[in-house]
Amino acid sequence: MQKSLSDLIGRFLDDALENKNMTILQVAYVRSLLSLALEENKPEGDCFEGLATRTRAAGLGHACYSPELLQECAKVRDAVDDYQDSISAQMEAFLTHPQRLYNGLSNQTFFERSIELGLVNSDGILVHESAQDFLEIVRFRTSIRTARIRCASYETTTEALTLASSGYIMSSGLRSWSLGGMLSVGVLMSLLGYCSLL
Repeated sequence: MQKSLSDLIGRFLDDALENKNMTILQVAYVRSLLSLALEENKPEGDCFEGLATRTRAAGLGHACYSPELLQECAKVRDAVDDYQDSISAQMEAFLTHPQRLYNGLSNQTFFERSIELGLVNSDGILVHESAQDFLEIVRFRTSIRTARIRCASYETTTEALTLASSGYIMSSGLRSWSLGGMLSVGVLMSLLGYCSLL
């Protein structure tokens, strides 16, 4: 999602600059606010603890996995929709933020800088037409639900664990199965790892 959004925004801002719809300072400012908005409340998994976990996977012989890592993957996956919905709102909030400083070299707030650049009025209303279009592009692109986290390793591992625990996959029958024709047993086992035989 971020790459396609970045490409779209880049083309829009290049065009706005070329056609003199926005100044270089306005372009740099709104692009920077988008970067801040993309980082705000961004879902991130904490993988530190799970990296050392070795839990034997039932029905898969000596294969092991990390429940903690899978839980972190699930947390990120489940937070994606809310995160996407918040991006345009966060950007709009930054434009009129009355306390957050524009940079560390002055006491000017984002709100004051936005007014100075002619993007918002003193009532906090976005008045610059191209800035309005910019925000609408961000809002529409981030509303598309096809822009979601795709994690084949996570999906395949959880499906394998579910099938194995139900007895569908026997440890002696791992030699040729695959999920959806995507990952072979060798790849799956490299994802799961092996528990120590000690």
